[in-house]
Amino acid sequence: MNPTLPSSPPLKYPPDNPLEAQLKSEGLALVTSKTREDRKAFPPKSSPETRVPLRELVGRVEQKEAWDCGLACGVMALRAIARYREGAMEKEGGGVGLEDLRKACWTESVWSIDLACLLGSYGVEVKLLTTYPGVNPGHKSSEFYTHIIDEDKKRVKNLFTKAESYGVIVEKTSKSRKDIQEYLDSGERLVLALIDRRKLRCTECASSSEPYAAFFSNKQQPFLGHFILVVEVVTGTHGKEDTVYYFDPNSGLKTDSHRCHVTGKVFDDARTAPGTDQDLIIIGANSKEK
Repeated sequence: MNPTLPSSPPLKYPPDNPLEAQLKSEGLALVTSKTREDRKAFPPKSSPETRVPLRELVGRVEQKEAWDCGLACGVMALRAIARYREGAMEKEGGGVGLEDLRKACWTESVWSIDLACLLGSYGVEVKLLTTYPGVNPGHKSSEFYTHIIDEDKKRVKNLFTKAESYGVIVEKTSKSRKDIQEYLDSGERLVLALIDRRKLRCTECASSSEPYAAFFSNKQQPFLGHFILVVEVVTGTHGKEDTVYYFDPNSGLKTDSHRCHVTGKVFDDARTAPGTDQDLIIIGANSKEK
């Protein structure tokens, strides 16, 4: 069995979209409601009772460059959803590759809203949760954002305005770790999180990779945005902390099946750090929110 996502058909731009001229020049085709319907070409072939949880069908994808970590996470999620809808029991197939998303993405300065809209074009459930739906002016003083914020501001604002046309729900909110656990425990959703890379250190990776461990030795580095795909939160027992499992497209261990893990506190510190706006992208196997 080799479940695949449908290929991207020729798309038309919404006539009132202010990004049309810019995106045409960069090879992007915006997705209309009709093309989103066209991409729902992989309806579930098995009942929910017989499917394994979505998280069990995720295989790790390595990012190619510093800017495409979010795209790599997106590929992991889209492949897992294709497998899930086909009733697959293994981490094989899925069709879409990192190069596909790299070609489709209209920028190498990928914000959460860029990623949400790109994923939404595949007809899956996408919800962006953020404490600041737009360009947070407080980020301008951060070295990570200084050189891109003015250039990216117009595009980011326009995408938030047009998110619905991509099938993306945007909600201004702050979610707890328990909220994230509930999304994941449904068995039908994954959570893509923006984190401060400096604050998220998988103990297993650090003990197995000198370059990975060395990355964290320089405490003077500024905020460093990075995307990870969170798949499970396990509640701690007998006084132990929760454990959060995730796939890191740039982990110290490079195997396809390696899941990183940290304590709940470490995870929360990384995902709520200044610069993240606590951005979470909820990606589900359904075409819309239940």
